[in-house]
Amino acid sequence: MFKSVYQGLSQTIQTEDFTHLFLSIVNWLNQQRVEVDRLQIPMNRISGLRHPKYAVIVLTFADGKLDTLMIPHEYFAGKTIENFEHLRSTPFAPVIDHPNTVKRRSLLGEMELQRLQELQAEGYTEYACGNMVLPHGAQQLFSVASKHPQGFIGDIEQVLGDALQMIGLCLYAAYQSNVAASLAETYLGARTGENVLTGSMYRGSQEKIDAGIMFCDVRGFTAMSEKLGAEGVVKVMNDVFQIIEDEVTAVGGEILKFIGDALLIIFPRGLEVDDATLSVKMIDSALQAVLRVENHGREQGLPLSVGFGCHIGEVLYGNIGTQSRLDFTVMGPAVNLTSRLESMCKSLGAQLTVSSAVAEANIERLNSFGCHSVKGIAEPVEIWGVPVNG
Repeated sequence: MFKSVYQGLSQTIQTEDFTHLFLSIVNWLNQQRVEVDRLQIPMNRISGLRHPKYAVIVLTFADGKLDTLMIPHEYFAGKTIENFEHLRSTPFAPVIDHPNTVKRRSLLGEMELQRLQELQAEGYTEYACGNMVLPHGAQQLFSVASKHPQGFIGDIEQVLGDALQMIGLCLYAAYQSNVAASLAETYLGARTGENVLTGSMYRGSQEKIDAGIMFCDVRGFTAMSEKLGAEGVVKVMNDVFQIIEDEVTAVGGEILKFIGDALLIIFPRGLEVDDATLSVKMIDSALQAVLRVENHGREQGLPLSVGFGCHIGEVLYGNIGTQSRLDFTVMGPAVNLTSRLESMCKSLGAQLTVSSAVAEANIERLNSFGCHSVKGIAEPVEIWGVPVNG
């Protein structure tokens, strides 16, 4: 068992796809003359799931493929899932109070539970559920089912019981690897999260990259906070940030940092992407985000608006901080200029301000606001952009 399941675990960690691990477990069970056609593992807080987006992730392997059901935290608002009490009226009931046990039952007779009736209707003939203790002490429920006319055939309680520790260890390893990747991507972004997980995590590690840089600021945040209160303003800000993320990620951008009511966004580019292509992506995503945020504000009865500053240049991309606390960011004159451009939006009456590097291929779409002295920049800077409602 160890070799085949280990290979499945290795592939799962490398690809972040649980299909390999589940397939290896099912194949091993079949090799033990235990006919299994379906394996399901529901992960939640009880089993140690700490996902920023999802409260429950249900993995179901059947017909040679893995189905993933992700249930967000909002679905369980006001509900308690810190123990197994909510599952006592489900097929898992026989093992809830019995760690490291497996219980089987035939599906050939009359079923009193709806879930078992559904499995019976799908052609399954026998069902077993189990409760295994993972290495960190949490309990993880799981279930298997067979479509063989004689059910599992072999003694699945004995076979699975003997293998629970190995399966639990492999599941825990795959689970922790997957959660680490999800957390890194959620909190740092796809590119930055991958860099951290692959080793770019020590203080001072950095690289020079050419990128589009964008700062975005939500207007009227202070007044909105006073009107809506803390909880109300968080909901609105989440909606606004989601709109912006949708637009910038669709064209290759990535939110690198949330700074109160502002965002720092980067557009890392490959060798094949020129300034003209990059600038169009930045302008299009910014203007579309402005439009969507304003429309959302009208729907909510709020004067929502955002301002964007855009520039293209070389930045230092990497870690900065103390020995105990690091932050991944971008630094350099290009970042400073972008921040100054965004701060000019309000005084210039613009929803978007850009540097000449961004404006060069988009002159027909932009207005020139002339040359302006910008804090921290020695020479006056020509600023281009789109006026409010322009």
